[in-house]
Amino acid sequence: MRMTTNTVRVYNQTEWDKETKMEKLPHIVLLEDDRPTLEMYNTYLSETGLKISTADSCSRARELLKNGDVDLAVIDLNLPDGDGIELLKEIRHISTIPVIVVTSREDEIDKIVGLELGADYFLVKPGPPRELRLRAGNIIKRSTLSHEIVQKEALKTCAGITLDMEQRQAVLNENEYIDLTNGEFELLSALFENPERPISRQYLLDRISGYTSDSQSRSIDTLVYRLRSKLRLGAGKVILTVHGFGYKLVCNGNK
Repeated sequence: MRMTTNTVRVYNQTEWDKETKMEKLPHIVLLEDDRPTLEMYNTYLSETGLKISTADSCSRARELLKNGDVDLAVIDLNLPDGDGIELLKEIRHISTIPVIVVTSREDEIDKIVGLELGADYFLVKPGPPRELRLRAGNIIKRSTLSHEIVQKEALKTCAGITLDMEQRQAVLNENEYIDLTNGEFELLSALFENPERPISRQYLLDRISGYTSDSQSRSIDTLVYRLRSKLRLGAGKVILTVHGFGYKLVCNGNK
């Protein structure tokens, strides 16, 4: 029997609008081919009061994603008409929406590849559906509430890199726009907010998705690797590694 708690906040449309100042409920696309698992995840995610659209195949998920208006995708890797990793690639070609991967695969390679392609979090089945609900809620909340912050300071600049808080992009040389995934943007934002200060991996994990497990610390290293590649930064430039601790953003060229 599934146990529920009294701490789950269930929003109706008016309550969510007041808290996040949005005109609509955030929309989650849930892709899972196993019907009992799909129904269980749908039940738990629906407790958030958000809009949930379900799919049991890659083709159906593509239809939902092409229609746009999606704030978060939750995808399985083992699907009857395709592979979740390939679908993740497709998503990243057209969108920077947050993506949570839920899979029964325990292969570390799949996790690393998924993170490199832009997944924001991996949840291994059978995992507690409550964790999926919490991860999804944290990501949605950070994404929606960030609109209030960007109006206060839309642009931040460091070492020739401008972070456009409203468009959630990085700008190089004032005219080259670099698309960022949700995780990349949140990590870079945290560094930009604390220039010249060492920031721990755990702080970055908490900032990005509310992670508390040390086992996820490698995902931060993967995000930094991707950022350095996208921004064409060397390992010893701008985003510096603080060995045994975390990272530091250096704007003035001094280490």
